[in-house]
Amino acid sequence: MTRALLGTLDERYEQGVSLRRKTPRQKHADLHGPDRDPIAILAASDRGRISKLIPVRYERMLTSPFAFLRGSASVMAQDLNHQPSVGIAVQACGDCHLMNFGAFVTPEENILFDINDFDETLPGIDFTVDLKRLAASVAVAALAEQFSRKRAHATAAATIEAYRAHMRRLSKLSPIEIWHSKIELTREIKKIDDRKLRYRLNAILTKAGKRLHEDDNFPHLVKDLVKGTRARIADKPPLIYHLPKTGAMSLRINAKRLFASYRLRLQPERLHLVEQYAMKDVAFKAVGIGSVGTFCAIGLFMSPDGAHLFLQIKEARKSVLECLGPKFAGHPGRRVVEGQRTMQAASDIF
Repeated sequence: MTRALLGTLDERYEQGVSLRRKTPRQKHADLHGPDRDPIAILAASDRGRISKLIPVRYERMLTSPFAFLRGSASVMAQDLNHQPSVGIAVQACGDCHLMNFGAFVTPEENILFDINDFDETLPGIDFTVDLKRLAASVAVAALAEQFSRKRAHATAAATIEAYRAHMRRLSKLSPIEIWHSKIELTREIKKIDDRKLRYRLNAILTKAGKRLHEDDNFPHLVKDLVKGTRARIADKPPLIYHLPKTGAMSLRINAKRLFASYRLRLQPERLHLVEQYAMKDVAFKAVGIGSVGTFCAIGLFMSPDGAHLFLQIKEARKSVLECLGPKFAGHPGRRVVEGQRTMQAASDIF
């Protein structure tokens, strides 16, 4: 059973203390549950994926233990299903590993740090689920970088302590202050004690700041334009290619109808921006590790002066966390139905 903490700061604190007594932190120390077959769990998640891309998924997962962890959210969900819960439900990210955080440029040209992937999001999930996946990913990533086990453990513990300290600061703010709170990378880098590391990160941030809007290689997909020819996305099979007009329904979409449906769900100020661009091309694109084999496409839009805009269409599958919480038919967010496939149109603007 889950419940949100309500009331004044003192009342919320007492509720938290009460929940802590029921589920002490020590209860989270051990991994509970029966033995499970990770290969069988992964194979079950292959159902409905594009078959020719399934080998690509496993090829990417086999490059390192960290890559395997990234692609096996379903396995970890089964493990977490048997772990104790605190009793505070949230809208979980669902795949809160280290590489699902990233940098974003705001309209004010500030660089923020936040979660950038919600493929497995689900409401009504205990907050510890995301926190445990994050801590595990930090430890595995540290070991992959040749950290000692002691240092990897310390790095994961520091991650949890940083989360706890940040939540403590947020708890003293008003709801509107929390709503507007953000993590500015430049400000956070200034807090790093190691001068060499601080200098190196500042140099990376300065260099990257001018091209963060070109993330995910989308602008590099456009072929060089020849006067009189229309813009197209460059094919790079089997990972990027144009969708067939005939054949399997799983690889066919009505792009104009889909993006028209997407526009109907936009806020007025974003609609005004999108309407400055016209659709020129659509192509399939394999993304990530865990998502490889699911349907994903990118639409190329151009302004009258030739400026690029890319929108990503991504298949919305059921969250791997459904074994942990309330049954929920798919993901929240914008979606349109095209044929027999449910799609989520994500406004990834670069």
